[in-house]
Amino acid sequence: DDYYDVLETDVPTPTVKKSSPSSLFQNWKAVIPTLVEIFLSYLTCTMGKPIPTPSSTMSHCLQACETKTSVVVCLYLDHFRSIPVYSCKCASLPQVLLHHGLFPASPSQPRVAVSVELLSFYRSLFERSCDAVNALASALNSHYIRRGF
Repeated sequence: DDYYDVLETDVPTPTVKKSSPSSLFQNWKAVIPTLVEIFLSYLTCTMGKPIPTPSSTMSHCLQACETKTSVVVCLYLDHFRSIPVYSCKCASLPQVLLHHGLFPASPSQPRVAVSVELLSFYRSLFERSCDAVNALASALNSHYIRRGF
């Protein structure tokens, strides 16, 4: 009987700051325009070329600013790893990530980023939803065409 007499205050509750859907939308709405040019530049530089080898650290400061270090889990086609990323006043964390071919999982203070190539591959797979073997073969074909091969 005493087993069930645990007071609510005895149980620790984690404090996780959650954004409301409208504030999250507003944050993405503010960040996306700052990423468009970087994304197009990345696509232009990588089209028809092998996927660049990921850096062990990432930065893109243009003015020798004071930097802030964030460790981001980066998801690639063939692996994932935690990478220190240096952002500053002239290069926000999402901008630095995208400059290195990674899309942030959140608009501010992302802790996870997904490679542009993996997102492109997912899009190709999604477009070709059928049985697993045909889906993978068609997705690889679409993915390679988009990458200029």
